[in-house]
Amino acid sequence: MNWVRVVVVAALVGAPPARAQELLFRGPQVLDPAGAVGGTPLLLDADGVPVGAVGGGLGPPRSVAPDPAVVPRLGGVRGAVGGFGQDNHATASVGFTYLVPFWSFNAFQLPVPSGFQGLFPTFGRTGAVDTRFAYAPRVNLDYYVSDIDATVGATGTFLNLSGRVDRQAGGTNTPAGVLTANANLTLVSANVVEFGRRFAFLDLFPEKNPHKPAVVDSVVELRIGTRFVSVDQNYTGTLTGAAGGGTNLSTRFSSQSFRGIGLTGAATWELPYDTSWVFFSTTRLSVLVGEDRRNSTVAVSVVGQPGFSDSRLDSRTVLVPVSELEVGADWGMDLATRLREGLEPPRFVIRVAAVGQYWGGLGPLSAGSTQNFQSTDLFLVGGHVQAGFRY
Repeated sequence: MNWVRVVVVAALVGAPPARAQELLFRGPQVLDPAGAVGGTPLLLDADGVPVGAVGGGLGPPRSVAPDPAVVPRLGGVRGAVGGFGQDNHATASVGFTYLVPFWSFNAFQLPVPSGFQGLFPTFGRTGAVDTRFAYAPRVNLDYYVSDIDATVGATGTFLNLSGRVDRQAGGTNTPAGVLTANANLTLVSANVVEFGRRFAFLDLFPEKNPHKPAVVDSVVELRIGTRFVSVDQNYTGTLTGAAGGGTNLSTRFSSQSFRGIGLTGAATWELPYDTSWVFFSTTRLSVLVGEDRRNSTVAVSVVGQPGFSDSRLDSRTVLVPVSELEVGADWGMDLATRLREGLEPPRFVIRVAAVGQYWGGLGPLSAGSTQNFQSTDLFLVGGHVQAGFRY
């Protein structure tokens, strides 16, 4: 029977390796308790059925009923990425975001229009008054449905940023001046219904050959849904200055109101590190359609000279592109290990991230400037801390 063994060995050595390698990757090895001492590693197909002996000699494939106590870790697109696919469960996350706004054109915050600064020697040349900052609550609710292997979620953010500036000056050798400015920005964003699914990185990019273990074990989550956004912002500024026995006065007002609905999509890439840390980056793109109303006025009254005033009103339906980026880390007990092994995540997870947002066309008008009716953009930069609980 030696010639039979030679034929079997030759067949095994010369067989094409592609299918075996695919099974090794997509269906990792488990131990067969009924095998040899210490258990015989068996190769499972996508349904968990043994397909042959691995590392157990040159014998033919064996049909062995899997032990119910052994839960194989299945690879592939469905079923075992980050513990999803085992049962229905919900995740709730609550946190706070700290953001500072910037605008691509912010002349609406200048105390005095161009050309009149010299008539207000104390604060006339003051730059844009930008003091809006605050903590904003943020809530995420997700429910995983095993029957469709997808997450159904909703996300809500209420952002209210406000600021106030009071400056006064006066004295024997100092021109008197008083500057008062108030600003407010309220942004409400709700992803009403959003569907998401998680994928192993190598399932989405099978042609890749990454050398980093964190990339090999990484997970990508894709989401798509609907979004409602409400934005209200206003600015009021007053500057007075003594001149020629009288008082020069400059007042400015700008406001904007936007209501829009549209589609949103997001991609999150999670890379496990060590045992309890998972680094991530999330990119979200949205397109919103809605009514945008902007108006702005400025008036200057000067002692002994003609006054100046200007106003702008713009109300129309606009298309608003939105892009958001978050980069940070999650921490949970054995979170990285569980992600690598396809186990359910821990009950409690803490997230810390840097945040950058771009809102196209959602900048106020600036009467008395070169802006005219040109659209400007809103930027939000900051970070957030969030705590999540799985139940």
